[in-house]
Amino acid sequence: MREIKLRVWDARLKIMVIPVDIANSIMSECKSLCNEKYLMQFTGLLDKNGNQVFEGDILRTPHFLDVNGWQYLYHAVEWSEKYCGWFAKNPRSSAENDGSLQLWVYAKNEDYVVCGNIHENSELLPQ
Repeated sequence: MREIKLRVWDARLKIMVIPVDIANSIMSECKSLCNEKYLMQFTGLLDKNGNQVFEGDILRTPHFLDVNGWQYLYHAVEWSEKYCGWFAKNPRSSAENDGSLQLWVYAKNEDYVVCGNIHENSELLPQ
């Protein structure tokens, strides 16, 4: 799991404060309740229906139109340490150039929808 750190600017005291690592504290509490918990971060983006996009969500995007109607691609939202950004990634592929896109490309397209997540709807992902 990616380490999440925060800092706070105290405008009254005019100092930067490093608070307790909130995300890791939450994870410690969750682990004491259950063996497996997955903290999923909000990307800051919304799909075309106004739904918030979180890490682990599955996005459906139109790929091409043929005689059978629209054909869609399904990708999972992941953070890329290499590219320092959110990606719409094919999780079944280990190839470097597998057609995965940085999420901001989808955001510019504005034609993607959250249709599930990797924990509850893995059947939506390509085999």
